Amino acid sequence: MTTMGTSLLAERDGFYAHGDSVKLVTMISHEVCTHLLFSSECFRNEKIASLIREDLERYLRVVEAVSWATNRDLIDELGLKWTMEKAFDWVGPIKEKIADLVYEKNLRNYWKIMREGFKLMGNQE
Repeated sequence: MTTMGTSLLAERDGFYAHGDSVKLVTMISHEVCTHLLFSSECFRNEKIASLIREDLERYLRVVEAVSWATNRDLIDELGLKWTMEKAFDWVGPIKEKIADLVYEKNLRNYWKIMREGFKLMGNQE
């Protein structure tokens, strides 16, 4: 495999199980997070659905950055070694600014994080 995990269908993922266990857990967690942030629920939230209609590609880049940052925060809280610093660099330099939204402990409403991340991502284009 060229990757340790990937979405196969909307509700199916595949993972390479013979690698580092922290990386495997991180990939599973990442896929779960992306499915939560791009699910039927996001279409029921009109503020989020309007972002998707405006620019699906930008929304999906934000989903990847938020999921990456959520995992980094989780791995740090567990006291484990974060090994995926360069992952999702294709999102662009704004990835760290979007990650800062996740780390703000008073901003745990993920729909708000997605809206703010979407604005940030639009400012870089």
